[in-house]
Amino acid sequence: NSRLEPANRVLGPKKANALGFSLGNVMNDGSEAAVVFDELDYLRVYDSAGEQVWKDGDKSGGTPHYFELPDHGSVDMKNYAYYPMRILIEDLNQDGKNDVITVKNHRLSELISFRNFTHGEIEIRNWDGIGLSVLWNTRKLSGYFSDFGVGDYDNDGKDELVAALVLKSGSIVMTEAKSVLIAYELE
Repeated sequence: NSRLEPANRVLGPKKANALGFSLGNVMNDGSEAAVVFDELDYLRVYDSAGEQVWKDGDKSGGTPHYFELPDHGSVDMKNYAYYPMRILIEDLNQDGKNDVITVKNHRLSELISFRNFTHGEIEIRNWDGIGLSVLWNTRKLSGYFSDFGVGDYDNDGKDELVAALVLKSGSIVMTEAKSVLIAYELE
């Protein structure tokens, strides 16, 4: 009706960004859960009551895209908030269980305000009763994955996992940006 109509809150404040968030039957038990990247790029699962069910021990996700927040008194240090990576929930192998598709971009440094990625990989995870275990992952590729999706890339009637890989960002003087599009068959 041309106006905002709030629905029930999915998660409490500061638990997730709407961009690094996916809601669905993650635990394959008929319940709805949220899979999110937190502000430090740890993958977490929250149940429908907003309680944390699982947190990954390793950082995942990671993008170089950010926006500046107001300064916190420091003149020489910028205050960045990084956008999280996409998360998809789909039954990729048609086994009746939902899979969680994420990216793991590996950083050169663990400094929060500096993001330079050395390589990346895509992970397909599944709930094993304890957490999201990795079922399959691509090999590690130089650069970083900037985005991905699932769809019929080559019009053969079958979905593929399609990803954009940035090989060179072109952010250094005298370097040219280079990226490629990669499609993985899901058979």
